[in-house]
Amino acid sequence: MDFVPANGAPVLFGGSSIESGPPGDTWTWTGTTWNEVHAANNPAPRRNAAAAYDPASAQLVMFGGLIDGYKYNSETWGWNGRTWSHLEPTSSPRQRSGQAEAFDAATGQFILFGGADSSTYLIDTWIWQLSP
Repeated sequence: MDFVPANGAPVLFGGSSIESGPPGDTWTWTGTTWNEVHAANNPAPRRNAAAAYDPASAQLVMFGGLIDGYKYNSETWGWNGRTWSHLEPTSSPRQRSGQAEAFDAATGQFILFGGADSSTYLIDTWIWQLSP
């Protein structure tokens, strides 16, 4: 997934499991140990999501990922180091999987590029800024 520099702990959410589909758990890495974080409001289990960290808001923002193993989605979620919250931008990219996301500290914006949906590869770029 991505990392949260404020506490130095990389964050892992979801992924892929052959036995049971994508997990819906959140884990942080201490440098020697993975610890599961039992957050009250987890996003649906997913894989192939993208995330980036905004140091000004101290929030990791995750977009998309396949849910239920095969359903594309366009959800945006924020992780503040303790809990997930569903974010609702006024406009959002269409459903996709496998996109790239980064945070541009100079402009204070998240940048999302590409991915794929059920029929094609996508080459669009989206820019979004969290409300202050």
